[in-house]
Amino acid sequence: MKLHAQRHPAILALAYLQVCSGLLEVGATLFGAFMRSLGASSEVLGFVLGLGYAAAVLGSLAGGRLTDRLGARAALLGGVALTTLGLAVEGLSASWPTAALGYLLIQWAQMVSRPAALRLIAEAVPDRVGDALGFLNTAYSVVAIGGALLAGWLAQEAGWSTVFLAKTGLNLSALLAMALAIPPPRGRPTPTPRSQPEGWGWLLLRRAPLRYIYAAVIVGTVLGYAPSFLAYDPRLAGNPLALAWLPSIYNAVWLLSNWPIGLLSDRVGRWKVVAGGYALASLAWFLFPWPREAAHLYLLYALYGLGDSATSYAELLAMEKAPKEKQGQALGLFNALRFVGSGVGESCGGLLWSRIGAGASYILAALGASTACLLVLHQASRGSKPGSRGAQS
Repeated sequence: MKLHAQRHPAILALAYLQVCSGLLEVGATLFGAFMRSLGASSEVLGFVLGLGYAAAVLGSLAGGRLTDRLGARAALLGGVALTTLGLAVEGLSASWPTAALGYLLIQWAQMVSRPAALRLIAEAVPDRVGDALGFLNTAYSVVAIGGALLAGWLAQEAGWSTVFLAKTGLNLSALLAMALAIPPPRGRPTPTPRSQPEGWGWLLLRRAPLRYIYAAVIVGTVLGYAPSFLAYDPRLAGNPLALAWLPSIYNAVWLLSNWPIGLLSDRVGRWKVVAGGYALASLAWFLFPWPREAAHLYLLYALYGLGDSATSYAELLAMEKAPKEKQGQALGLFNALRFVGSGVGESCGGLLWSRIGAGASYILAALGASTACLLVLHQASRGSKPGSRGAQS
C-alpha cells in the first residue's frame, strides 16, 4: 500500500526543515535591518545583496553537479550543514563584513541544496512529486507568515545574535532529522560514462524541450521586472500601507493555491499547469495599466500571484525533461538562469521604467509571460509524451 506523499519519511524530514526555516523568517527587509545594526550603509547593503545573487547562481550550478555526482542525500545534507554554518557566522558577527560572509555562504549553500531536495522528492514519491512539493511549499508558507513577526520581535527584545543562533539550532535539528529519516543509497551514484558528453552544454544542445524551458524562464524574468517597481506606480503613490497589501495578497494566494496546483500538475501534466500559469500572469499584466482604483489592482495582482504559483512548477518540468543522471545539472542550470534573468531584469528595469513608464513596463511583463507560455507549449510538442520524465527531443 502506497503512503500519501506527505507521510513519506523523507518528505516529513524535508517538511521539518521547511518549518525550521520559516519559524524565524529573516527576509531581505529584516536582513537589511540586521546589517544596519552593524553599521552597514545602504550602498554596502545593496552591494552585498547583489553578491548574494551571484552566490546563488554559483550555488545552483554547483548543487546540480554535486547532486548528479554524489547523490541527492549527500548533496542535500552538505548544503544544509553549510547553511547552518552560515547562520552561526551571522549569529556570532560583530561587524557587517563577517555578517556579509555568512549571508553569502547561506545563499550559496541553500541553492546547492535545492536541486538535491527536488531530486530526493522525485526518488521518494515519483508519481506524486507535485503533491509533495506543494505540501512542502505550504508548510513553509504557513509558518513564515508569523515567522517574520517572531524574528522581528525576538531581535528587538534579545538582539539579532539571538535570532541567528536560534536559527542555527533549528537548522541543526533539521539536519539531524534528515540524516536519520533519509536512508543512504544502497549503491553509489552511477558515474556518467566517459563516452557521454558532460556539462550544461550537452543539455542545451541535445535536449530540445529543455532549451525551450530555459528560454521561457529567461524571457519571463528579464521582462518581468514590473513587480519590483510598483512603489513608483502613481496610482499607489509609494503609500506604505497600500503597497503592503501586495505581498500579503501574493502570499495568501500562494498559500491557498500552491498545493492544489501541485496535485493538479500530477494529474494533467506539468506543462499544462506551467503554460496556464504564464497565461494567467500575462492576462494580469495586460490589464494592469487600465484600472484607476487600488482595489482593482489588488485583484489583478492576485491573478498574477496565482499564475506565478503555477509557473513555480517549471522547475519540476525541467527536471523531468532531463535524463535521470543529469537531472541535478538540469535543475541547477534552471535556477541559475532564473537568478541571472531576475538580476538583469531588475538592474535594467529602473532605467526602462523611467524611460517608457509604468504602463509600457506592464505590457512588457505581459509580453514576457506570453512568450514564455508559447515556449512551454512548444516544448510540449517536442516531447514524446506531455509531462513525461526525460522525454526525448
